[in-house]
Amino acid sequence: MVRLRVVRHRGRAQHRPLFFAGMDSGASPKRRGLYTSFVLSAPPAGIVLACVAFPWAASLGDDALLAWAWRVPFLVSVVLFALAVFIRAAFSLSFMTSPEVGMSRGSALLAVSIGAVGAFPLFWALSSGDLVLASVATAVGYGLVIACTSGSQGALLAGLFPTAERFSGIALVRETNGAIVAGFSPLIAAALISAAGGSTWGAALFLAACCLSPVLAVLLMRSRQYA
Repeated sequence: MVRLRVVRHRGRAQHRPLFFAGMDSGASPKRRGLYTSFVLSAPPAGIVLACVAFPWAASLGDDALLAWAWRVPFLVSVVLFALAVFIRAAFSLSFMTSPEVGMSRGSALLAVSIGAVGAFPLFWALSSGDLVLASVATAVGYGLVIACTSGSQGALLAGLFPTAERFSGIALVRETNGAIVAGFSPLIAAALISAAGGSTWGAALFLAACCLSPVLAVLLMRSRQYA
């Protein structure tokens, strides 16, 4: 399983920046944020499918689940894998010679500020012991915070680099952050909660700091985006 995860992340690190750059270059100026958001809409869509498939398999009873039903979601995923291979094979690399401009600084600031504002309410809800409140907080986090940041980052990152360096630039800045910051964030948050005796304020501060650091990066960003 660990080896499969490593292979998966290597493939994601190679192809996600490619699709970011390609979707950005193929969109009209007013549609760049929308088109690049499609790239990061796939993981949540997969989570939704899994949340539907496995409860269905479990509802058939233990005997059916252990005998054959558990295999059905994995067999269905073969179709999705074939679709992904087809999309990649048909994906044009013409964007490498078609420079475009990314999204505005104001839109990027709005997107990365939402998480910092909601860090403390999020952890308060998750630690409240109320299942409904915790579920709502999780849904808002995915539906608002992650949706806004994921939807905006493709267009933003694509506009930071000249055409010849766009793919490698996006891959370097995004995937390095994913490995170093996002990869260790659950461990750091758990350690902060433990050190605070179960209180979540330290983890909330850490999350807010992680959300505010992109704000600083956007403010320091060059006013000119490559065209």
